[in-house]
Amino acid sequence: MSHNFKPGDLALIVGGPCAGCCVDLISFHPGGSDVLVASGYYCYAHTASWRVAGIGLTAKFGNFPERRPVKDGLIGPELLMPLRGDFTPEQQKAKEAV
Repeated sequence: MSHNFKPGDLALIVGGPCAGCCVDLISFHPGGSDVLVASGYYCYAHTASWRVAGIGLTAKFGNFPERRPVKDGLIGPELLMPLRGDFTPEQQKAKEAV
């Protein structure tokens, strides 16, 4: 599902270890690219990903078993729900239009 995200949009992470975090979308990166994040590390975007920033984000680095707090990171668009626009489900809109 495409949400037509753009940089500057707000989104809610809906899956994974950071589910429930509200994030700002910073930039979109196609798969196969290295992305420099605020922590000074390069993250490799294996698939299409958004660079996001927010409070409560964590990431796993190298062989460390625990996740560590980060200011920003990469996440797939399928794990993001937009926090803008009309939230009325499409079926409800269709019923109201009849």
